[in-house]
Amino acid sequence: MAKTQKKDEGKSASIALRRTLPHNLEAEDAVLGAFLTDSEILAENLAKMTTDDFYSSANRTVFECMKELGAKNVPVDIVTVTGKLEKDGRLEEAGGLERIEELADTLPSSANCEYYISMLKRDALMRRIIGTCSGIIDNAFTLDDAQKVLAIAEASIYGIGTDNQRGELVQIGEPTLEVVDKLSEVFRTKRPATGLMTHYRNLDRVTNGFMPGQMIILAARPGCGKTSFAMSIATNIAKYSPEKVVAAFNLEMSSQELVQRILVSLTGIDNTTLIKGEETHEELQKLFEAQRLLAESNLFVDDTAAQTAEEIMSKCRRLKAVKKRLDLVIIDYMQLTNPSKNRDGNRQQEVADTSRFLKMMAKELKVPVIVLSQMSRDIEKREDKTPMLADLRESGSIEQDADMVFFLNNADGDNEDTVEKKNVSLIIAKHRNGATGTIYFVFDKKHMRFSVAVNKKQTDSVPAGGEKAPEAVGDLAAELNGEEEYYVVDDDYAPVGEPPVGEPPEGDDYGFSELRDSADFVPPSDDE
Repeated sequence: MAKTQKKDEGKSASIALRRTLPHNLEAEDAVLGAFLTDSEILAENLAKMTTDDFYSSANRTVFECMKELGAKNVPVDIVTVTGKLEKDGRLEEAGGLERIEELADTLPSSANCEYYISMLKRDALMRRIIGTCSGIIDNAFTLDDAQKVLAIAEASIYGIGTDNQRGELVQIGEPTLEVVDKLSEVFRTKRPATGLMTHYRNLDRVTNGFMPGQMIILAARPGCGKTSFAMSIATNIAKYSPEKVVAAFNLEMSSQELVQRILVSLTGIDNTTLIKGEETHEELQKLFEAQRLLAESNLFVDDTAAQTAEEIMSKCRRLKAVKKRLDLVIIDYMQLTNPSKNRDGNRQQEVADTSRFLKMMAKELKVPVIVLSQMSRDIEKREDKTPMLADLRESGSIEQDADMVFFLNNADGDNEDTVEKKNVSLIIAKHRNGATGTIYFVFDKKHMRFSVAVNKKQTDSVPAGGEKAPEAVGDLAAELNGEEEYYVVDDDYAPVGEPPVGEPPEGDDYGFSELRDSADFVPPSDDE
């Protein structure tokens, strides 16, 4: 029964695809005739047309000849077209000399040419949709992986839409007006234009938020907490901007593991306590409150292993279509994505392909994408283990594609996983539109939580509102061997409604002084 139904469906699809494809030969002849007789129409429209806009093979041959002549700045008329076709041995393919002469006489009015072109574009788009659907049907019958077929189908249909929305040259006054409007708004409000805020005020002051289309690379050696840091950003957004849609792809751990980490971070309950069921009634209430917060948020997680970048984009596209927005994508991590192309074992090229595709995804979906990345083992061979761009594992073009590259580094030099609380520096190694430098956090591994901190080297006194690290986050003094001290500025996330960008409290720069001294840094206000 099922086999018979599948056979009948295939037969119906085959019959549908054997129908005559949309076309209008009279409109095709009219357009070619206009090109042969009116140089202005030719100059205005030749570059807009493609061979695929024509259904007739003879008309396609004539148009190809016109494109070749136009590329060489040769006038396009009956004489030059027939001469080139004859020289190339394609005159009969184009219908012969009489056919070319007939084309020049078929146009009722050259003023209607734009309308005829729109007809050709419409029919060409219809033919492409039909052809794409035919390919999707073939894949559905021949491939076993339904998810792969779906991803290919969505990418194919989406490709038609994006290819059909090519940009045009615009007079520079139009984008200039948009930019000046934005700058005048900044001047009026005295607040810089911002993107998506992480609610870590030291980071937000450097980046002014993550902008649509940006690819942000986050890398670290094992034990520094890069997954926890990325998910802390997602958690902050879920907590303080629940209307924003965040898609998090973790290719290494399950959704349950990821959610448990988020709950630990939100509630401050020891992970071991939760595992053993030793939490108090008060802590259990916090757990339920955190669950409600997450349930009301727009944070989506996916733990499917071995996905391709195309499959990730397909899921993001669907989420954006359903939710009518997409504000952030997190991928943990790049080297675990499956290559979409077989590069014969050239892993560096496969990672480079993935990096390039994810950057294209960020631009097409107009969303910032945070991509976690492994680091090369070569860093372990150096005496100074401070990360550099060259340390990105199988880097290829990762640093070239990225708009920002962040390295999490254990600032106290201790890389042991057994250390529950450690000083962590976030090294901004690349910032395409801003300054590079280092800002500071304390990573409380027990509670999967990062707190904004200030290095003692950057300030002579305890920041306003901050406390010495041993009092705020535990016995760090012994871990630091008395060489450095850190101060916690925010022992929790930024309060709701408090602007993450702006002037810090008096005497407190959130670890920003090193960046402020950078030659290419522009202060956020005149009072800085």
